[in-house]
Amino acid sequence: WDDADVPNRCLSAATACLYGLCEAAVLAAGYAPAIGFLHRGKPLSFVYDIADIFKFETVVPAAFAVAARVERGKGEGPL
Repeated sequence: WDDADVPNRCLSAATACLYGLCEAAVLAAGYAPAIGFLHRGKPLSFVYDIADIFKFETVVPAAFAVAARVERGKGEGPL
């Protein structure tokens, strides 16, 4: 983690949050998180499928926006 650059740390953290939200939604809806369509063979395959629908419109732009703020010295806290 400490060796990664700021944009990759932001992407990793934001994607982990998205996966958590998607897993909660999948479980709340009563679906099995392991039964994926695009992703297969992982315990959270369906979660990854659902997350991919939203990732590039939400998480990726937000992560790069935060990384840019941090790089300019306007971010909050250590990264």
